[in-house]
Amino acid sequence: MSNNFKRKILIRKKLLNFLLVFLSPRNKFILFLSQDLDKLITKSQRKAYNRYLKKKSMNLYLNKVA
Repeated sequence: MSNNFKRKILIRKKLLNFLLVFLSPRNKFILFLSQDLDKLITKSQRKAYNRYLKKKSMNLYLNKVA
């Protein structure tokens, strides 16, 4: 996972936790922030999974060649 994703996720996570102390979980801003955090986490997980698949397929290819 790139540092950019890590930083964005960490900032949104801390902001969400801080705001939940003062605001209701049904607040529109809280909902938006939570959904945005979910999207970022999904993107970072998808990117990590694609890297894993690429690495795995390269290893399978090298094993067949050798």
